[in-house]
Amino acid sequence: PLRSGSAESLSSWDTIGYQGRKFVAGGPDKQKIEQVMGQATNEPVRVYVGLKAAETAQQRADIVVKEMERTGAFSRQAIILATTTGSGWLEPQAVDSVEYMYGGNTAIVSQQYSYLPSWISYLTDKETATEAGQALFDAVYGKWMQMPKDTRPKLYAYGLSLGSYGGQTPYSGVNDLRFSIDGALFVGTPNFTNLWRNITNNRDKGSPEWLPVYDNGKAVRFAYDNESITKDTSTWQKPRILYVQHASDPVVWFDFSLIDTKPDWLKEPRGPDVSPATRWFPVVSFFQLGIDQISAGTVPYGHGHMYGNAVVNSWATVTDPPNWDTNKTKILQEYINNNY
Repeated sequence: PLRSGSAESLSSWDTIGYQGRKFVAGGPDKQKIEQVMGQATNEPVRVYVGLKAAETAQQRADIVVKEMERTGAFSRQAIILATTTGSGWLEPQAVDSVEYMYGGNTAIVSQQYSYLPSWISYLTDKETATEAGQALFDAVYGKWMQMPKDTRPKLYAYGLSLGSYGGQTPYSGVNDLRFSIDGALFVGTPNFTNLWRNITNNRDKGSPEWLPVYDNGKAVRFAYDNESITKDTSTWQKPRILYVQHASDPVVWFDFSLIDTKPDWLKEPRGPDVSPATRWFPVVSFFQLGIDQISAGTVPYGHGHMYGNAVVNSWATVTDPPNWDTNKTKILQEYINNNY
């Protein structure tokens, strides 16, 4: 009953689609969380509304809120606004991790906006990701803001790939994001994402494009591995915004400007997993990165578009779960690495 697609759900099994079914039928239950982490308090809530449920993104977002009310999502410790990739997929390593960390006292909510892989959605219909991200935020935020500030759950934004693009849509800038919610984790963000691009372009002097420093890292930080995620967190103000990206991720660096312009990430000292032999060639580099996106999810973790080996540190740093420590981070990340 705490999942969309169940007999009690307003979002039926027949309408949530293939990826939605995988999401609501997957993830840890209370018993599994207890087995891995030693304790659990709740069965996790998972809300997902598919394309077939309603004609518009706003109508689907309204169903999300009704589902959240039905499942008691607004009484949980943390709500995760998770924007899917183009196909409706949510990375299991990322969504499962936060449920383990909070002992199941979470609600992960999402809606589908396309059936297409992210790279095709980008080329043909990325506006649907924008509509979905904005509608989901507006609907959930509107309900959440009506709750007493001292008793409402923490509200976090999450997105991977095109989900990161859609998840950043509702926010006009860094301050808007930080004043709206309690933190954000954006992973493998596409180059055309406005908020990401504005932050990157306005990075502190001397910091490279592949790993920018913005306003001395006070609120927004960029990282590429576990060490860089957890570095000097004592000076990192809350709410925290974390971008995780690899220098070798073609999804992050593919841009139409590559046709006739050499990018900063090849002019400046390059990232640790970008070959020193890499050169920019007009047009050729554009097509090379475009094609590389197809296989970016088949390389080893820690490179390309593969981020599962850093999800636990990412969530721990952004959300600061109760009764959490570095030893629990190690235990959970090892479990994720060995079982996903």
